[in-house]
Amino acid sequence: MVQVVVAVLKFIAVLFALFTDATFPVFLAITGAALILNHLLLLSLAWHLLRQRGDGAIRPASIRETMRENPGIWQFVWTTNLSSGLGIVTKEFDIVIVGALLGSNAAGLYRVARQFASLLSRPLEALYHAVYPELARLWASKDVSTFRSLMVRGGLGAGSVAVGLWCVFWLWGEALLGLSVGPGYVSAWPVLLWYSMALVVGIFGFSLEPAGYAMGIPQKMLAVHAASTLLYVVILPQLLWTSGLVGAGIAALIFQLTWATTMIVVQRKSSTHGNS
Repeated sequence: MVQVVVAVLKFIAVLFALFTDATFPVFLAITGAALILNHLLLLSLAWHLLRQRGDGAIRPASIRETMRENPGIWQFVWTTNLSSGLGIVTKEFDIVIVGALLGSNAAGLYRVARQFASLLSRPLEALYHAVYPELARLWASKDVSTFRSLMVRGGLGAGSVAVGLWCVFWLWGEALLGLSVGPGYVSAWPVLLWYSMALVVGIFGFSLEPAGYAMGIPQKMLAVHAASTLLYVVILPQLLWTSGLVGAGIAALIFQLTWATTMIVVQRKSSTHGNS
């Protein structure tokens, strides 16, 4: 819910910046403010829920005791945080690259396309949190066949819905852009199709990330994410130069395909090794 609220506010701020011909630093400021607001709202909501449940008196826990009860927690913390940091490159910094190479108008169109495409992946966080505990339980009980079945069924179910939404963008995307943000932004439709196609691939493979954590291979996941992000950073400028704004969507699609394919290979090898 918090992320939906922040996304709507961010979208409104970006549209206002576009209508007022704001400079590129304004778009960067909007992005930074949205990230800060998201964390503040999550913290406020957590505090409110704690007080409602009678746990308002929050006391610091012993780090030593926490480490003793949860061996390997620091490895998990630093790998997941580094992975999240890498995610900024594909989720936020790409706009900086688009703006630097194609100008602020192109960056604004790309932002609008991304905001529309993000509608496909809005429910994913809830699915992620729902599937992770079950995957962790199945892996701990060595029920690998059900573990894999849940991954496949989850990916196919979520991906099928995403394909349907992509078809809506394909058939009526131009009309939706024209009606919602104005005729001047219809030119964002081609990159919207490519970028949303990239998200469809990511949605089909959404269970790969929670499965990797359930399998206890965060370092391998970080390596895959780092390699895929490096490839993305290399090809994005090249595709922008050769294909224009559409190149940003193509680069996102290549990133998602590379990440998902490599993760499948890594998890298959880890699964075979872990059960040999």
